Amino acid sequence: MCLGNRRPKATRRRPSGFRGFSKSSLRARYPQTRFEVVNVAFTAINSHVILPIAHDCARLEGDFWLLYMGNNEVIGPFGTGTVLGRQAPPLPLVRLTLALKATRVGQLLDAAGQWLRPGAVAEQGWRGMSMFLDHRVRRDDPGLARVYRHFKHNLGQILDQARAAGARVIVSTMVSRVRDWPPFASLHRPDLTATQRQTWEQHYEAATTADAAGDLAEAIRHYEQAAQLDDSYAELLYRWGRACLAMGRTNEARRHLTSARDLDTLRFRTDSPSQRHHPRDRWHLPGRRAPRGRRACLRGTQPRGPPRRGMALRARPLQLRRELPARTALCR
Repeated sequence: MCLGNRRPKATRRRPSGFRGFSKSSLRARYPQTRFEVVNVAFTAINSHVILPIAHDCARLEGDFWLLYMGNNEVIGPFGTGTVLGRQAPPLPLVRLTLALKATRVGQLLDAAGQWLRPGAVAEQGWRGMSMFLDHRVRRDDPGLARVYRHFKHNLGQILDQARAAGARVIVSTMVSRVRDWPPFASLHRPDLTATQRQTWEQHYEAATTADAAGDLAEAIRHYEQAAQLDDSYAELLYRWGRACLAMGRTNEARRHLTSARDLDTLRFRTDSPSQRHHPRDRWHLPGRRAPRGRRACLRGTQPRGPPRRGMALRARPLQLRRELPARTALCR
């Protein structure tokens, strides 16, 4: 069972997504065994919607559940940056709303409410990502803490349902393109004065000019001086990281590029705090630990040495980048 908030589309010629490469890997490793891989992942949903899907999957007696979730927690339904209703409501209210909308009476009341008080989506229609420009979320926004708590709680309940159904679970962190994906939007820190911003813009312009001319050392020097005034501007960190990467300073580049993703105020990608709630060396959820010898790191290539059971997953779909690892943990 593949659960998540990205639809793993695949074709016969080019299988992609978790469903595609899982099925291909299993067929290659065990050609005499028939595997049925069921995709119940959808786009534009988050953990609040995946939880009832997991409840339905528990009755299907699957052997393994594959979880690839974490996107859309902020900009999706009930997130702090959503355009679809109330932002970051308490978790009991979220549960009640979803339970009501699962009934015909609740759907009728919801339709009547949208007719009486149409929202921005109903009035203007769906305009894609541009609808979120007025709902930017800073990294220190108080609502993010509630979003992270909700995600952690939903993930724990999904794992509990899988265990109750007798399924083994593979949980993967979301892959983020940090090298080739610049931030969608950036904001200066709120207390930046007009004089400081003018000086910042001078250093930033000098840095971009030097960067375009190929003088990376000069560009990095101006990026550093601009960051001393304001290091919360995501685009600055992204350009700084790209310059460091071009000079071979990989560790510094990774740090800046990751910070640029986390500072992006249009939070379509999973940030570092959200990924901490996924299993790494041990579970962050009480009472759950990944068994020894059952951990794998998806880096786009097979692990060194002879293949072992539980290590056959390869990050080869089109959505996953070879340079950006995603950690997985297989738990009983």
